[in-house]
Amino acid sequence: MKFRLTASIALLILSFTFLQSCGLFNSDGDGLPINIEHEFMGVYAQGIEDSWFYPCDYDYDLGWKPEFTEDSFGQLQQFWESNDQNFGAFSLITIRGVLSKKGSYSGFFARYEREIEILEILSATPTEVREC
Repeated sequence: MKFRLTASIALLILSFTFLQSCGLFNSDGDGLPINIEHEFMGVYAQGIEDSWFYPCDYDYDLGWKPEFTEDSFGQLQQFWESNDQNFGAFSLITIRGVLSKKGSYSGFFARYEREIEILEILSATPTEVREC
């Protein structure tokens, strides 16, 4: 009996781990893909001390805290330089990144509910407004 119970628990844990690795549990209740690489399109807003990423594909009014890798920030700079200008406050960008779970994240002055690690910038376009 003890062996059957231990085997059942082990099978349950393995099943859960497998399903999680397939992405079935990679959401924290609001349908956003968390802790997995995903493509997002949104508006990047560059501030003086803080910046924000506002996703287009999700009904999410609060901006996420963007965390660039060295490579992805270099890509952003190349996009700006290729247009012979700094895009200004807003850029419509498509990225490949990893979204954090809901929590409390701090910028210099701003507070965020989520953080997005930007791994790669796939496209960037200057925009005047914070709309997709």
